[in-house]
Amino acid sequence: MARTRSASAHQRVLNAAVELVAERGVDATSMDAIADCSGVSKATIYKHWPDKEALMLEMMAQMAGIHARPKFDSGNTRADMLQCWRIVLKKKVKRANESRRICWAIRREIRRLAMHGGIW
Repeated sequence: MARTRSASAHQRVLNAAVELVAERGVDATSMDAIADCSGVSKATIYKHWPDKEALMLEMMAQMAGIHARPKFDSGNTRADMLQCWRIVLKKKVKRANESRRICWAIRREIRRLAMHGGIW
């Protein structure tokens, strides 16, 4: 069965986010860059995710093999992001050739979040 255009765009955005975060880190990865890399409009991205944080959480969940968005009840976005990064690191990244650079990018982000206390 073929994917709908919406499902295809959704996956292209997630793939672009993985590629750009691995290359640049979360801070340097803008929604504009993700739109350019994925070939979809920013409006399409915002139809699927309300903000960058939601997109990053889903990207990490997909990498960890979690097929539904993780639900965290801490009320603290920073703590939720750290927890999600930890889950991703504990599981294998699906694409072996991206594994090393993704893990380094995640470790960088965990250190930065832990040291500076900010999200992005």
